Amino acid sequence: MQNRSEAPLVSVIVNNYNYAGYVGEAIESVLAQTYQNYELIIVDDGSTDRSRDIIEGYARLDPGRIKRIYKENGGQGSALNVGYKESSGEIISFLDSDDQFEPGKIEEAVRLHAEGRNYVFVRHEEVFDDPALEKMSVPYPWKGSYDGHSLFLVYYVTAFVGRPTSTISLTRELADKVFPIEDEKEVAEGDIDLEEL
Repeated sequence: MQNRSEAPLVSVIVNNYNYAGYVGEAIESVLAQTYQNYELIIVDDGSTDRSRDIIEGYARLDPGRIKRIYKENGGQGSALNVGYKESSGEIISFLDSDDQFEPGKIEEAVRLHAEGRNYVFVRHEEVFDDPALEKMSVPYPWKGSYDGHSLFLVYYVTAFVGRPTSTISLTRELADKVFPIEDEKEVAEGDIDLEEL
């Protein structure tokens, strides 16, 4: 485990809507990371199930590191905008509440960012509704730099390796150009588009 003072702060933004059956495991997968210099920002987008009770329970475990935000339902883009506004990390990582990070996911992303990349994709563990399907857990690192093309064109190409939102991390410099994103769109449908930057 690295010295926190020598490691960049990573902001992990979890967006949740009515995933009480999954959000606890998503949070636990962040708490179990080998990389420990992170803040966890959980944005609940107007859930009507037990999600908020579960989030509150985890927030009490580490109130200095875990931030929770409760808002009216506005869609994934809206939730990520709110989470990003509250973030302070040098690297921004995203996690859908029905996914899980592998224990070394953030550490691998930080390592790739240290090579000078402003966005990277690192495979996570995807949770399936069908218990007969095996969880995917093979690490899949991918790295790149912004070159004027749509970042989410890469998403479409790499979508077969897992949910796009939960695989990506951005430097704050790049994220500042991306956010805010359009509230009514879903990230996985391509709302972060860098062609106009």
